[in-house]
Amino acid sequence: MIIKLFIIQMAFGLLLVYTNAEARNWQPNTQKLVDQYLNLANSLVKSDLKKSKVQAVKLAEIVATTGSSELQTKAAAVAFSSSLPEMRSAFSKLSTSLKVYLSTVPALDEPIYVVHCPMALNDTGAIWLTDEKKVVNPYFGMEMLHCGTIQGTINPGKL
Repeated sequence: MIIKLFIIQMAFGLLLVYTNAEARNWQPNTQKLVDQYLNLANSLVKSDLKKSKVQAVKLAEIVATTGSSELQTKAAAVAFSSSLPEMRSAFSKLSTSLKVYLSTVPALDEPIYVVHCPMALNDTGAIWLTDEKKVVNPYFGMEMLHCGTIQGTINPGKL
């Protein structure tokens, strides 16, 4: 298992190096980035570590095309997490950075809602992004599925 994880980490590292060079010449499909982030969030809602890791690696591959080293670092932290609590903590940091990033790029197909749960991460609170006006909490899964409130909106095409 450790060898397998090491190989995955090395392959992912090489992918980041390669895509960093390409990122300067290619603008990512913002909606594809959002869709993959939402896939990861849905996996975390289900508390499925294995599926969440797969979704996180896919997200990191897309994030690598943004040219944002901050997003790349935070997406890699999610992908390399070894437990749900660790992944959820890294997901929180990624969500905060992605919120800022999405507020600066055009081409969203639909509004993205910013949701906050004050009880997430040992009552320190955390945000996540969703494309629905209903709260489905990735930090607690089924334990507290609807804990949180919508705090704002990132609108389509907003610069």
